[in-house]
Amino acid sequence: MKILLLEDEPGISMAIERYLKKQGFEVRAFSKIMEALEAIDENRDFNLFIVDVMLPDGNGIAFLETIKTLFFAPKIIMISADSRIQTIEKAFLGGCEDYLKKPFDIQELGLKVNKIFGRLTQEISLKEGIVYERVKRALYIQGEECHLSRKEMMLLDILIQNLGRVVTKEALEDGIWEGNMPSDDALRTTIKRLRQKIGEGIIRNVAGVGYQISLD
Repeated sequence: MKILLLEDEPGISMAIERYLKKQGFEVRAFSKIMEALEAIDENRDFNLFIVDVMLPDGNGIAFLETIKTLFFAPKIIMISADSRIQTIEKAFLGGCEDYLKKPFDIQELGLKVNKIFGRLTQEISLKEGIVYERVKRALYIQGEECHLSRKEMMLLDILIQNLGRVVTKEALEDGIWEGNMPSDDALRTTIKRLRQKIGEGIIRNVAGVGYQISLD
C-alpha cells in the first residue's frame, strides 16, 4: 500500500513517515502541494493521502478537491493544529475519511490507517487455540494469557501488522530495537524464544529475505 504524506513540519513528517514504514507501508513525503501534484502526475498509484490543512503554498482542504478529480473515491486523512469545528466540517465535506488534531499520538494515526486498509481486527487467530488481541496486545493460548517479553511482543506485533508479507531482518531489528544496533544473534534469539511459546510453523523464515506470519 502506498501513502502520500503532505506535511510541512519536518519533525512531524519524519516521525509519521518512519512509523508508517515500520508498519509495512510505502510512504512518499512532501512539504508543498506543488511537489505532491508533480509526484501524482508522474505516478497515480497512491492508496491513501495524509494531508495537513495549513501548508506553505496553499490549503490542504482545497487540495482535496484536486485529489478527487484525479482519483476515484480517494482515502484521505487530514491532520492539523486547527481544531475549529468550521475547519473540521469543511474537511469532512471535502471528502476526508478522518481528521486528527495536533498534537496527536502517532499510534492513533497508525490505527486509523490500518482501519482504512482493513488491516485492523481485534482478534487474530494464529492457529487453533492461539489468539492474539491487537488492541490489548495480548497473546492467548487455549484461553490462557501467555506472557511475552517486550521484545517478543514487538516482534509478534510487527509481523502481524504485515500479515502475509515478508518483513526483512533489518526492518524487524529497526522496529524492535528502535534504531539501536542489536547484537548479531539478538533477533534470532528473540524469534527462537517466541517460537518456543507459540509453537513452530507460525513464524516462517524466508531464506535470505526475512520472516513472515501467514495464516493460510
